[in-house]
Amino acid sequence: MSHRWSIRRLDRTLGEYAPSWDMLRKRQFKDNPMLDSRFVDALLAHFADGSERLCIYHIGGVPQSMCILRPRGIGIWVSFLPPQAQIGPSLLNRPDLVDALIHALPGVTSAVDFLCNDPDFGDLSEQDNRHRESRDHSLTMNIHLQGGFDSYWAARPKKLIQNIGRYQRRIEADGIAMKIVRVMDAKDIDAAIARYAQLESSGWKGTKGTALVVGDTQYQFYLDLFRRFAKSAEAA
Repeated sequence: MSHRWSIRRLDRTLGEYAPSWDMLRKRQFKDNPMLDSRFVDALLAHFADGSERLCIYHIGGVPQSMCILRPRGIGIWVSFLPPQAQIGPSLLNRPDLVDALIHALPGVTSAVDFLCNDPDFGDLSEQDNRHRESRDHSLTMNIHLQGGFDSYWAARPKKLIQNIGRYQRRIEADGIAMKIVRVMDAKDIDAAIARYAQLESSGWKGTKGTALVVGDTQYQFYLDLFRRFAKSAEAA
């Protein structure tokens, strides 16, 4: 049975490869929504520069591994990873395939950097590091979604619960009516994203220049992303 890497240039979208990407994601990578083709396509649409390559490892014509790389300097390829992506868009969990990928990439390749590789969604670390190097990037937290919100909140630190209660009482004392609204309807998504951007821009993030700003590239990305997921009632 034939097995090989094939390299495809991307034009700011997964295009015809999106169904294969999602089939592989669901089969081997726990159906992570941040690896969903809609998430990846939104990243490509707004942040790609046209140099991105989709790398596909086939066995008998069936994709077994996929990743998106872009060149960085001479002989070096890195994960396509805009700041809005919290995990590298790589459906690859076999470190032994990297050497063959290096030979399959165009030109002479000396290194491939897989960035933000989550060990729960494709672990590329291994004990034999003679040809590969792994570096810890950051620790992340997990919240187990067992039970209801009340039990989750009751388990939070007492100081946090007290602080939130104090903030709520202060808001009420100022005569402000507080409510929590969950928006899921596709026709309401645009207004909700715009409102969020206005709120974030009015705070410390606006002062630091890192806030979501109505009309900028990051705003257009999140608007596009939420529209894509809202079509199937998967955005909130």
